[in-house]
Amino acid sequence: MSVAREVEEAAMEGDEALRKSLVEGIRTLGISIKELSAASDLPASTLYKLLSGKRDPNLKTLRAIVGGLQKVEGFDRALAFVAVVASRRVLSLIKTSSLDVNGKRIPIREYPASSVEDAILATVAAEKDGARALICAPIIAKTVERLVSIPTVAIEHSEEGIMRGIATACGKITLEP
Repeated sequence: MSVAREVEEAAMEGDEALRKSLVEGIRTLGISIKELSAASDLPASTLYKLLSGKRDPNLKTLRAIVGGLQKVEGFDRALAFVAVVASRRVLSLIKTSSLDVNGKRIPIREYPASSVEDAILATVAAEKDGARALICAPIIAKTVERLVSIPTVAIEHSEEGIMRGIATACGKITLEP
C-alpha cells in the first residue's frame, strides 16, 4: 500500500493515527518536512504544528498532504514501477512504497489476489498499467512468465523474501521508457 493511501486510512481512524502514519510515511519515503511542504504547497509550519499535535488537520490540509505524498511517491511512476501480486497477508509484509535503484526511486505497486485466477488477472493488469517487472508467488510464476513480456520474479512468503524479490525485480527492469 502506498504511503499516501496509508495516511488517508489513518486519517479515518483519528488525528493521532494520522500523525503516526504521517511520521512513518515521511521516514519511509526518506523526505524532509521541507520537501513535503514543497510537494503539498503547505507551509512547513503547518506540517510541524500538525505533527506536534498543536493543530488538528482539516479536510483541505489532509487533501494537500495526500497530494504531496502522491507527488513524492510518483516521482518515477511514469518511468517504471514494480508490481507485487500476492495475497493481502503477504502484501502486508512490504514495508516500503519504493526502492532506490541506481539513483532512481522505483515505486512498488501492490495488486492483491485471493485466488490463482485473481493473481493471473492481476499480472496482466499490472503489465497493462505499465509495470516494468512483476513479483508473484512461485505457484503461478511459470504460468505468468508465459503471459506477460516483463521480467517475473517468484517470491518467498516472508518479509526478507519479499524484499529480496523486489530488489531482484528492480535490478531486472530498464529505466528507459
